[in-house]
Amino acid sequence: MNTDEKNDSLMKTRFKYLIFCGILQIPIGVSMIWGIFQPYVMDLTGWDVDTAGAAYPIAVIMFVLGGIISGKLQERFVPRVVVLISGVMMGAGCVLAAFTPFDMPVFFYITFSVICGLGWGISYNQAIALSQKWFYDKRGFAGGVVVAALGIAAMITTPIASALFTHFSFKLAFIFWGAIFLLVNIVSAIFIKNPPEGFGKDKGGDSAAILSAKQYTPGEILKTPLYYILFLCMFCACISFYIINPVWALIGEGKGVDMTLIVTGMMIASIANSAGRLVASTLSDRIGRKFTVLILYILICAACLGMWKLPGLWIIPSFSLVCFCYGGFLATFPAITTDYYGVKHAGTNYGLVMIGMGAASVISLVIASAFTRADLPLDMRCLPAAIIAVLGVVFSLMLKSVKTKKKEK
Repeated sequence: MNTDEKNDSLMKTRFKYLIFCGILQIPIGVSMIWGIFQPYVMDLTGWDVDTAGAAYPIAVIMFVLGGIISGKLQERFVPRVVVLISGVMMGAGCVLAAFTPFDMPVFFYITFSVICGLGWGISYNQAIALSQKWFYDKRGFAGGVVVAALGIAAMITTPIASALFTHFSFKLAFIFWGAIFLLVNIVSAIFIKNPPEGFGKDKGGDSAAILSAKQYTPGEILKTPLYYILFLCMFCACISFYIINPVWALIGEGKGVDMTLIVTGMMIASIANSAGRLVASTLSDRIGRKFTVLILYILICAACLGMWKLPGLWIIPSFSLVCFCYGGFLATFPAITTDYYGVKHAGTNYGLVMIGMGAASVISLVIASAFTRADLPLDMRCLPAAIIAVLGVVFSLMLKSVKTKKKEK
């Protein structure tokens, strides 16, 4: 089989790798439903809202660090090994968390938030980078499919999580998740691999231009002003979700919404999350990444204000819109990164952009602590989330057009 025939064959079969990149999102999808976990964890452990709520932002910080580590691992090991490493970390972290002494929440942070969070980040970044390499010509689409799978996973696991905590113990619930995390990664590792060297370079046209453009190393992107704008954009894109997600169920209860409806609302929000990923990724391929994220910042600002001011059941569509936008951001930023910096070092480069996500998680903890000390209502936390989204509009206007950048090259 000559090179052309081999490439044509790979182009036809590459979707199977995208499917397994999507399956890898099942464990990571569980991380997104902490708003469902938290009320049960508080009831079972006796922890207050900030003690239990801290588990999620810490996990996000570790998720970001795991993304950076993943980029380095991808340069040394084949995807199969990276996925197995992440699976062991997620499984072990969750199982160890099951044995948390309730008077030692720090043990839970170390096991669930740190060890499991690192595993989530490693697995997520590997899936994103791999999808971008196989679909170098449809990066927005590929990123959208992978992260849409994450939202679908969150939808599927929401009722399972609620049933586990309702009918079983804290220990059994976390052991169950640990076993699922490990199993999913072991199965997925069997079926994924990198594209061969030179894949797609013979296609000509835009595809050839994408692959022949300058491939920035991590050290090089840190020297470009554009990186710091992307960092700020990522920060503003994520912080609204991180402020609201841990407490949205509690806000709903405070507005008189029954917990059964909140669980249903989480499933609706998960569907919205997936829809946002598919819609934004498709839209970004058509109207450009810059204008797509600009629209998302405006929508998430409106959603945060809705959660704060609108009564009762309005919290469900408002939170769903927050999730729609958050999913849209996560589908768009991998493609933005490879648009500007190339696909060769996609894993590490996107890991560096994800530092903005980690910074958002840290600041969300600071905001939560400040609001608790001031004894302010939980729903008022939506106000700073909305204000920071406005800053995202400003930073997104500073992004260069991808087409302009290509012409410069």
